[in-house]
Amino acid sequence: MSLKKIFPVLLAVVLAWSFAGWSVQADQHDSGFNAGMIPNDHQRTDRNAWFDLKLAPGEQTTLAVALSNRSTRSATFQVATAQAQTHAGMQLSVADQQAGSRGVTASGQGFGQPLQAEQDHVTLAPGQSTKLLVKATMPKQAQTGSWLGGIRITKELTKQEQEKAGFTNRFSYLAYVQLSNTDQTTKPALALDKVSYEASNSQMGALHIGLRNQAAGFMGKGHSVVKIFKKGQAEAQNEYKNDNQAIANSSIFTYRVPTQALSTGQKYQADITIWDNQTGQVWHFKQDFTVPSGQAGFTRWVTDRFQDGLAWYYWLLALVLLLLLGYLGWRHSRRFWVQEVLADGQIVREKMTAHRFRQLKRQGRTVCRAEARYGR
Repeated sequence: MSLKKIFPVLLAVVLAWSFAGWSVQADQHDSGFNAGMIPNDHQRTDRNAWFDLKLAPGEQTTLAVALSNRSTRSATFQVATAQAQTHAGMQLSVADQQAGSRGVTASGQGFGQPLQAEQDHVTLAPGQSTKLLVKATMPKQAQTGSWLGGIRITKELTKQEQEKAGFTNRFSYLAYVQLSNTDQTTKPALALDKVSYEASNSQMGALHIGLRNQAAGFMGKGHSVVKIFKKGQAEAQNEYKNDNQAIANSSIFTYRVPTQALSTGQKYQADITIWDNQTGQVWHFKQDFTVPSGQAGFTRWVTDRFQDGLAWYYWLLALVLLLLLGYLGWRHSRRFWVQEVLADGQIVREKMTAHRFRQLKRQGRTVCRAEARYGR
């Protein structure tokens, strides 16, 4: 076949691969759907792009989220409600409820079951749109603070997407919901529980700072500075700063701060400062802690070696030791010739295992090893 005939075929193949790759990239970076909150009559302010509602005690309202499928194939969406929590980076998180549960029950507050979704999933044809409805209910007794949670809409992966090699993005939409009886903003109130240290390897570790927000109000935007001092020293060994942090209402959480490795068995002091940029509140905590000496043992040594890229060396060493032990066991189990002197002076030669030889010796019989002939 001439080059003129081959070239169009090669060009078609290259273009097909290019468009196929572009299509995969588009699918991985494009959600294929649009979602957005529909303003509610009980909004405290129109400035927030989320549900910030003022309801009287016992009052109910229905929240609506517009959802449209703009992809070229049908899509199924999960609908879940959840209470806001604070995760290890001191950020707000609204985790999904258990599968099949459309309602969320508030924990640590007197808000009962504030959100109840009308359905836990919906399937839309290409180009189809709908409204997802969620009932919001205030408790009958007046509340001094507020409740914070959200409505999460997640696009389900198709079987083809789940089986596809490599990564596949999972797209979600989250609408925050705050419920309150009053226009007055409840401020957060932080308290420190416990500070501890955990070693990751010989170079790095993490400080675990246990905190509690004791008020039914949240910190929407803040920042923090954590310093670690060795006991008796004025200069900080570690300093960690973070911005754009948030804390959920009435949440109990552990703030995880990465650090350089600290000396085992030594005493340190954690100096923690947290600022709420919106309310102007500042919390300053100090607490002593000791790095456990047990973290310098064999387990940590092995972990360090693996993280240094020497895992293959230690696996090879373990294999050699295993083969050596196997060979010694094999030699030990081989049969050899022994001789036994009977009561009448007669000598009997017999081939037996080492285990049998030791048994006869324990029985007091006059047995001695004459020669060992392995492999026979």
